[in-house]
Amino acid sequence: MYWLKCLANRRVIQWIPKPQLSKRQLLTNGGNLSFSKEGVDFSKPLVMSKYTRLEFEQKRWGLSGTELRNLLNSQGSDFDNLEAKHNQHYSVLQKVLHSLRSVGSDVTIVQRGQYTDELINNSSVIFTVGGDGTFLQAASKITCRDKPLIGVNSDPSKSLGILCLPSKFNEDPVRSLRRLVDGKFNWFFRKRIRLTIDHNGTIPCAISLSDEQMKFYNHLEDLRNSVISHRGREQKTVLPIRALNEVYVGEYVASGTSYFEMQVNDDPPNKHKSSGLLVSTGTGSQAWFSSHSKVSNDQIRKLLQVSSRYLKSNASTHSHEDSSAISNELTEEQLSEISGAYLREFVHMNPCSDKMLFSIKDPLHNQVFKRPLNLSDRPFREQGEADTLRIHSRLWDGCVIVDGNWAYGFDSGAWITLEILDEDSLRTITLE
Repeated sequence: MYWLKCLANRRVIQWIPKPQLSKRQLLTNGGNLSFSKEGVDFSKPLVMSKYTRLEFEQKRWGLSGTELRNLLNSQGSDFDNLEAKHNQHYSVLQKVLHSLRSVGSDVTIVQRGQYTDELINNSSVIFTVGGDGTFLQAASKITCRDKPLIGVNSDPSKSLGILCLPSKFNEDPVRSLRRLVDGKFNWFFRKRIRLTIDHNGTIPCAISLSDEQMKFYNHLEDLRNSVISHRGREQKTVLPIRALNEVYVGEYVASGTSYFEMQVNDDPPNKHKSSGLLVSTGTGSQAWFSSHSKVSNDQIRKLLQVSSRYLKSNASTHSHEDSSAISNELTEEQLSEISGAYLREFVHMNPCSDKMLFSIKDPLHNQVFKRPLNLSDRPFREQGEADTLRIHSRLWDGCVIVDGNWAYGFDSGAWITLEILDEDSLRTITLE
């Protein structure tokens, strides 16, 4: 990592290297890496496979073979490429199944739509074969820290697979599994967000937003039948879904203005109008939250030009043209490094952190809906870290979306609490 140090009085941009943490130091921060002596229990593994894009298109249109090829090609899709990716995925899946059976496992295999609580509870370990999205969907239904989840990336060229095993696992999965059987790995516990509602009545059921269902349901209508209600606040109910990456709260229709109250920790609640609220874990801080928080090269250049006008140290010695020259001297590569350093310093967080990151998306401030001027007596935070968040809905067609996969309706007047508890950690592994 690098820090940018602007020495305005000498017109120097100096790059100072920040001390690096080793991977082991990073993972052991907070005591959430444990060194295994016993191997993974492979007696009853549950393997969840993703739907390939080809399978999705077949289901979507009810076509196959030449008819599907002609349709997809007419839309600009490459049928041959989809077919090749489909075959590649199933080749990796077969390797995983063969490897598990080679160590005496009684394997159960399902696709995402068949992944149930009963199967989860009856399994000794869960594997996903797909990418990070498949891993996230599997993780959301595991509600305790005792059930291991291991991801295999079936297409490293299309998915980063940050949550999955290294891609070299695919080269020799039998040998890699033997390492897991022999305990040659480390347990790694990723912190997750728990969602608790104030409720008095029927517990809502989340609706699935997974790709294979998007074209077959009226989600807005279904959302209204899966509502976190405002009626009654006598009971606290923990929803049976955990967020490994992030939680979004806002209007279901993205173009609508989201209106809600939010309480950060023990601060007084404040009203917000915006494009919604994004709350992230340490794991999710390098996903959507990172993209949301990113500062572009052009923004950095303009901010350097504008901010220099307000620096008292520059006022007497440097002109506006002088400060503009400083920003213009920076190359695109240097600006990209500054942008990356900002994310690493202030956004990216350890996956084992007990803190949540939150950010109000596109906050609205105008002459009618004003940001408070006096913040000494009543803090008004639109982004930062939090231990607990309490959100009070003032939404029309509000929703709470977990990891982009599961959605609950969020009635006006309803309350939800977000927090991270150690008992909700997800048990995964890291290989040396």
